[in-house]
Amino acid sequence: MTERRIFVDGVFDLFHLGHIQLFFKVKNLFPNSYIIAGISKDSDNIKYKRKSILTQKEKLLTMKHCKYIDEIILDSPWIIDVDFIKKHNIDYVIHDPLPYVSGDIDDVYKNCKKMGIFIGMNRTPNISTTDIIERIKKGHQN
Repeated sequence: MTERRIFVDGVFDLFHLGHIQLFFKVKNLFPNSYIIAGISKDSDNIKYKRKSILTQKEKLLTMKHCKYIDEIILDSPWIIDVDFIKKHNIDYVIHDPLPYVSGDIDDVYKNCKKMGIFIGMNRTPNISTTDIIERIKKGHQN
């Protein structure tokens, strides 16, 4: 069986259980796979989402310890294009199945979906970086 190169991108700020479970699910669904995690650029995070709490280096050093990740690409583009896919020999791109609206873009994964290489995978319920940040803020306001 041919090894599949699967790309999973994200901000991955405050790497948490939801992130780990995503990589675990990918590895179990595609046992003969090479999982590439793409950490989005800080400038894109600020422009499209929010400023990260962890630095790129801190994210990289934390994620290196996840046994389900085979490779990490820093400064991954916000919109995955054909050139990036070819450069990294990506077979599939995995992200939340809902259209990912960003700025004036109706779905940043539209290219991948058109190419037939997008696999939608639901997020782990009740945990996200945003949730963790809100929990911290609420806990420290008392």
